[in-house]
Amino acid sequence: NWDMYMRLMDIPPRLPMTAVAMHTYFSHPNLVPLPVRGYSQELRNLRWFRGKGIMTSQESSITDRNSYIGRAGVNRFFDRPFLITEYSHSPYNCHVHEAGLMWGAYAALQGWDMLTQHGNTVSLWHTPLNGFVFEGSLSPMARVNEVITAFAWQRGDVAEAKHKLEIAIPKRTMQSANFMNAIGGEYSRLFMVTKIGCSCDGQASVRDSIRVVPERFARTYGGGMFAEIRETIGGDVLAGKLVALLRSRNVIGTENPTDPGRGIYQSETGEITTDVSRKTLTVVAPKLEGAILKKNQTVKLNAMTISECSVPASLTAITLDSAPSLRESRRILLIAATMAVSEHTVFSNERFDVEIDFGTFPLLWRSGRFALTLQNRSKEAPAVYALNLDGTRERKLDSVFRNGTLSLAFDTSRFEYGTPFFEIVYP
Repeated sequence: NWDMYMRLMDIPPRLPMTAVAMHTYFSHPNLVPLPVRGYSQELRNLRWFRGKGIMTSQESSITDRNSYIGRAGVNRFFDRPFLITEYSHSPYNCHVHEAGLMWGAYAALQGWDMLTQHGNTVSLWHTPLNGFVFEGSLSPMARVNEVITAFAWQRGDVAEAKHKLEIAIPKRTMQSANFMNAIGGEYSRLFMVTKIGCSCDGQASVRDSIRVVPERFARTYGGGMFAEIRETIGGDVLAGKLVALLRSRNVIGTENPTDPGRGIYQSETGEITTDVSRKTLTVVAPKLEGAILKKNQTVKLNAMTISECSVPASLTAITLDSAPSLRESRRILLIAATMAVSEHTVFSNERFDVEIDFGTFPLLWRSGRFALTLQNRSKEAPAVYALNLDGTRERKLDSVFRNGTLSLAFDTSRFEYGTPFFEIVYP
């Protein structure tokens, strides 16, 4: 029962099992012949890659066409635990900043039971970060992902959906040519709105779900040990009908802006809003607020307002104490996630398409200029620190606090060491 298979034919073998396990990757790296003629590789480590490059897709994972989260999540059975045994967002994809906030928020919305990053998150020896390591122990973004997920999903900062959309697959479909296909993306994209899962000929069905019989399917094809999904074009009309069904069943109300035609999806809780056309996402929960941004723009959440973000990044503020909200918290973790590469790494172009030579230590963190405000009920100004990756305080940052508003602006290229982590401490 290989847990990366997502075809209809792979559903019956899972039915006798006591849990459903799936795994999924975004921007899976692939070995290719060296794409730059005449380039002499130094290969300071991993010399068995001579004459080869590691190609990484540079697309964004924020999509409703073939989301790697949704296509795994739709295989859930609601009557038993659901386990993500491996997940990864390739470290040399330039949108790796999307991973932590998106996974943490949507795993919480779905109420999944286990998340495990793929890779050696504990290292027995040091190997510089490279495009083939997935979520390796030396990847700062692996740490960012784990930290955000620990709060958003494991601590429960982001709310779980109350409703379930069950894709009820009848026997006639299992006996049709679609047996080799997968549940269509028109259904799996609704992981951004409510809980999704499936049943097969009445098995694994639950009483309190909203059931729909699938009308469209995604093609699959073999790729080595993989059965990969190739999403069909179109389907927005069907997705719109599914959203209308959710409205008619009071899963979402008229104030919820979800509209597949415009690429807008908001969770039934109102806490998570994704714009797949702009590749942005916002999370507004009492103890955690964050945004994934691709360009400089003002984003007003609740306690936090972002006014500058000079590079593609995610910005997240999280309470570190027992306060019920960011406005009342005395200790806050701020995360500015971008991407990291190893020193001396050589890519085929400025898009990071193919890594053609491996780098060495130290890791380089992509810098940027960030400006934001945080509302707080404190009467006294906080101290703000840039943190080392082990959590110790590396330096104190300048900030302004006036009438309950903390104003913070920093340029990480001016730091001695790169970091995604910052601590705000009120007296």
